[in-house]
Parts: sequence; C-alpha cells; structure tokens
Amino acid sequence: MKFSIIIPAKNEEANIGHCLDSILGVDFDRSQYEVIVIDNGSSDRTPSIAREKGALVHEKPEPTIA
Repeated sequence: MKFSIIIPAKNEEANIGHCLDSILGVDFDRSQYEVIVIDNGSSDRTPSIAREKGALVHEKPEPTIA
C-alpha cells in the first residue's frame, strides 16, 4: 500500500456515496491505496454507505469533523 485517502465525515449520507464512487472509479490499481472514512457521530447512514462502498470506517463520536 502506497497511500491512504482519509475522508472526515458527519451526516454526509447525501454525499459520501458519490464521493467514494468518484475515488474508486479512478483508473488506478486499488491495491496501491486504501480509503478510510472517519465518521464523527453521524445520525444518518453515512457509516453504512461508506462500508457498502468498500471504505474502511472508523467511528469517532466527537462533535466535529476535524
């Protein structure tokens, strides 16, 4: 693995799928990178959508997405 793409998110149900589709749709060897979503306590489907798209999800319920 050469690099990681880290996406902070909170209540991004409407956007996270499109974001991950764009990243995963790039013609680049998938074994060379990982996609990690750091979810900061979403109350919507953000974490489950990210997992469905193949991202590694870490749930951290702090109040901000910094």
